[in-house]
Amino acid sequence: MLENTNAITEQRTLPFEEVSVGDELPSSYRAIDFPGDAVTCVGKVTGVRIENGIGLVELEIGLRNPEGIITTPGRALVSIPITKSDG
Repeated sequence: MLENTNAITEQRTLPFEEVSVGDELPSSYRAIDFPGDAVTCVGKVTGVRIENGIGLVELEIGLRNPEGIITTPGRALVSIPITKSDG
């Protein structure tokens, strides 16, 4: 379950075509999100690694309802391009 959604300290925006989500996006519908309710998508980085020259980021994701309850928890594995750092 998502507890600390403030865990990401740096935000980087990538063009959509550069980010890839794996073949699976496991999630669980634990409560009803009603039409008209404002739900918030939340996520937390739980791991990062490089495999075969590809950057992989593991995430806990979910939808939070107006009462603050995560109604649809899930996980994602996202690949991102690796760029060389200047220093």
